[in-house]
Amino acid sequence: MTVPVQNKDKLLRLALAENFLLSAAAGIAFLVAPGVISRFLGEAVPHWVMLLLGADLLLFAAFLLRQILRRPLKRGEAFLTIALDEVWVVASILLLVLAPHWFSASGQWLIGAVALAVAGIAVAQWLGLRRLDDRRRARHGAALLRQ
Repeated sequence: MTVPVQNKDKLLRLALAENFLLSAAAGIAFLVAPGVISRFLGEAVPHWVMLLLGADLLLFAAFLLRQILRRPLKRGEAFLTIALDEVWVVASILLLVLAPHWFSASGQWLIGAVALAVAGIAVAQWLGLRRLDDRRRARHGAALLRQ
């Protein structure tokens, strides 16, 4: 019995969609209210950083949307997404460890919470990618046995 194509990549697509929603929402928020977010994070965070982050997050969201709409999913793009999410998490941790004085207590909590959410999404994407790879290997192995 074969698994329908739409179910093979369901977990990965769902995780990419969650990533898209978080990235697009944050990107829009950074562009619409950079001053409010900058003050919340801490006075040392300039408005232009919020604008730059907002634009970058919207570009990332567009990259994610392109992946989600692609049939079939491309393994390399999914892997790149996971790597970029990991960079975000590591950068967040480094900021909190090396420059906590730049951020208010609320800002530190927000950075940590977002990093935790991004890490969770990265794990879900990794599991989805592994599931996709396992099914591809199983299908390839079954084809070899039939020969």
